[in-house]
Amino acid sequence: GGGGGGGGTATSPAVATLRGRRKSVSSVGSEGSAAAATDSSQQRPHSNTTVSTASHCREAEGEDTFIILDTDHYSEHQSAVLECCVAAQGSLVASCDRDAMVRVWSYDPDVETKATHKFDSAVLSMAWGQPTMLFIGLEDGAVYKLDVLHGARVDCVHDGFHAQKKAAALHCSPSGSLLACNMQTTTMAESRLLFFSTLKMEVESNIPVPCACHALDFDKRGTLLATGGADGVVRVIDVKTKEAVLVWHAHDDMIRCIVFGPRDELLFTSSTDGKILAWKASQQSQPILQATLPALCEFAKNWPAAGRFCLDPDGDHLLAVCLGPSQADEGNVRCIKTRPEEGDGPHPLLPLKIGNHHGAITSFGLGGYTCVTACVDGTLHVTRLFRVRRCRWRESKSSNC
Repeated sequence: GGGGGGGGTATSPAVATLRGRRKSVSSVGSEGSAAAATDSSQQRPHSNTTVSTASHCREAEGEDTFIILDTDHYSEHQSAVLECCVAAQGSLVASCDRDAMVRVWSYDPDVETKATHKFDSAVLSMAWGQPTMLFIGLEDGAVYKLDVLHGARVDCVHDGFHAQKKAAALHCSPSGSLLACNMQTTTMAESRLLFFSTLKMEVESNIPVPCACHALDFDKRGTLLATGGADGVVRVIDVKTKEAVLVWHAHDDMIRCIVFGPRDELLFTSSTDGKILAWKASQQSQPILQATLPALCEFAKNWPAAGRFCLDPDGDHLLAVCLGPSQADEGNVRCIKTRPEEGDGPHPLLPLKIGNHHGAITSFGLGGYTCVTACVDGTLHVTRLFRVRRCRWRESKSSNC
């Protein structure tokens, strides 16, 4: 059932052994199909469920399958939701809408609002620091901290340089002690990278960067910061020296998202033209993996989170939202395997039937295998996924997944 912040789920006894409350179970496999599970009112789950999944893996020649366990929804926003940010730990989600209203809510065990705050300027970026500490960057250049744990207190971390600056991108280090912020002019003619101490709440470093950066990500040790520029260039900065240690031209268009792989061996990037690339630090001349979505449509280019993608916890799959010019491309979530094996050939971006929104998906995030999608209609959907590991039929000839 839902809490005070949104909607709830209907209980399904057939899958109660998987989780206390489940709404539906469906299989989303390599062909993008979604097959509903047998109605629990007619029969209880038994080995046929496993056999059905195994059969699907077998027909897909070893591809992983994602099973949708259940869905929830959150519908407290009164206008289009432009960004959602899922905390790395716990079950907190921050979402902001076109009216600059930020809402922090949880999806487990129930959907419940934890904090709300209305800002005077448009929200351009959000980032989680410690598990209950949210940082918010505004169009007027201000950066705020919202502490969910201590009475949803809101403090100004930085009031901006002047009216022509905006906090376009934020990202917090894995330890939560350092916050990186790209502050740029409205024309993107000038850009600076600020490093805040989240303990002292002050700027530690303020360095110029050649181009506006809409994408930031720390490596898992917090020693490197990867930036994706509007000029299509990737710059990897040493956090200690504040010097660029790696620079290469990755895209012909603005970089929208940049993410280190789980073991920092790969760096993934995406751009406005729809290209998603994976790079090795030792092999910058060409990407080791490439996938292409339709280029972002014009109205989506102004959405802060457009072009964003997420990696699953193991880094084996990349999920991205398709926001192409045709209605068929509007808001579909696509999945690609990030580690194609030798001889597998090219891997397409496969559709995942999640969200069930009545409009374009503007933003999404992953918390473990829980996917949160935001929509222009003001709703957010929570979809809990279960990954069925691939079957290696050719190698083991086993009947077990």
